[in-house]
Amino acid sequence: MKKLLIICAALTVCSLLMWGISSVQARSSLPQPIQEEVEDEPILATAEETGLPPVVADVLPPDDETNEPELKTEPKTQVPPPLLAFTFDDGPSADYTPLLLSGLRERGVHVTFFMVGARAEKTPEIVLQAYEDGHVIGGHSYDHSSYITKLSATSLKVQLQKTDNIIAEITGDDPPFLLRPPYGAINETVAKRTEKANILWNIDPRDWSVRDAEKIYDTIMERVVDGGVVILHDIYESTVEGALKSIDKLLEEGWQFVTIPELYEVYGIPLQAGGIYRSPEAYTLPDEY
Repeated sequence: MKKLLIICAALTVCSLLMWGISSVQARSSLPQPIQEEVEDEPILATAEETGLPPVVADVLPPDDETNEPELKTEPKTQVPPPLLAFTFDDGPSADYTPLLLSGLRERGVHVTFFMVGARAEKTPEIVLQAYEDGHVIGGHSYDHSSYITKLSATSLKVQLQKTDNIIAEITGDDPPFLLRPPYGAINETVAKRTEKANILWNIDPRDWSVRDAEKIYDTIMERVVDGGVVILHDIYESTVEGALKSIDKLLEEGWQFVTIPELYEVYGIPLQAGGIYRSPEAYTLPDEY
């Protein structure tokens, strides 16, 4: 009886084992569920593990290691500013020349004065102030009484020498080398007799006639040209006002104001005794007569 029980138990164990094996095999043959992707960062193998060279990040090299060619720029040619020479005749005036000098000083502008000897004699302090301010002083005859082309050689010499002596005594400098012939009257023969550089002009607002500051200003602004020589008269209040207003506007536009010697020096034109100079584009040297 005992043997029969042992055999039954053994058979039962074997049956259970066989069922378990078959169950496992059956489950392994079923389709496996799809695993969800994990959003963790991927694990990167090191260069030592893969045997491949390391990956270099896409970063720009330093500026000094770029292979781009160096750009070269040509230096810009500096264009010189346009030049103007303002000149003032018939003074000095005790009333208006000091106003003009003050205005020019405030603006840092230098001009050329062509002074009448008789007036300079009466107002030496104004002559000296103009000279000390850096303006150029030329002569304009002693009394402006006549065309110098109508004077005898002796009378011409007296007119010029008296003016020279007065101005030289006031300034303590050499006599004026520049001459503005009264009324602009000059010819080749008289030009040689003056033994000075005879300075004319190419811009004339006719301030002595219009006596209107706005008209003087308008005419100057309409006619200015590079290398221009403007004739004005510092014995009129309207002239001083119109001149200073035009200077302000021209400075704003980039014009540069120079004296007569500076103007011709820039252009490389010599100022010679006996020469006649209307502008840097219109002049006659004494050896051309």
